[in-house]
Amino acid sequence: MKILKTMIVMMMFGFAVVTFSGCDNDGPLENAGEAVDEAVEDMKDSAQEAKNDMQDAADDVQDKMD
Repeated sequence: MKILKTMIVMMMFGFAVVTFSGCDNDGPLENAGEAVDEAVEDMKDSAQEAKNDMQDAADDVQDKMD
């Protein structure tokens, strides 16, 4: 019985080591996901900047008309 308990504990420990050691390494899918996230953020920033520029231009036109 003692040998069985020891084997179970060792297997659980081995499983934990294998499971948690994989968390440190970024795989290709993780890197691709991060690249997509960054691209979406850049696109949002560009769209917001374009919106602000268009609003400024519209305000300038309105000021010149007044």
